[in-house]
Amino acid sequence: MGELCTYIIKRHHAYVNKSIPILKKNLEKVCQVHGEQHSELFEIKKLFNDCAGELTKHMMKEEIMLFPLIERLETSKMANSPLPKSPFGSVSNPIRMMVADHQNEGERLKEIALLSDNYQPPDDACTTYEVTFKLLRDFEDDFQRHIHLENNILFPKAIDLENR
Repeated sequence: MGELCTYIIKRHHAYVNKSIPILKKNLEKVCQVHGEQHSELFEIKKLFNDCAGELTKHMMKEEIMLFPLIERLETSKMANSPLPKSPFGSVSNPIRMMVADHQNEGERLKEIALLSDNYQPPDDACTTYEVTFKLLRDFEDDFQRHIHLENNILFPKAIDLENR
């Protein structure tokens, strides 16, 4: 599980942190150039900016609190020593919060997909517009893979390990 935590941080968290400033800049530019003809761009920009802020806080909570706890659980089980004390009680408590965050941001990204006609730029789109929609699609795809690893693999294993 420790290796999976490291992979998630290095692959998915790094991707999110790298993508956010690029997408924010591009969305700002696309809104300035095309917003008058495509008012949905302003809502897409707002939704993305909100998502970016929430995901940044969420990833920090995982990296500072949850993933180290999971790694300590794994280490204590391997060493056959008592489980580490946690200010959260059971590991399932912060996991429940993380899963709720995943669901909220997944809904926000679905709304972006809906507003963007599933990331299909209009006929009058410039190259930046087209690239931005492709980057938004890639961002959502990465989010889905990232969340799958956590919700369906890492988190159930951590809960199971604690229960054993």
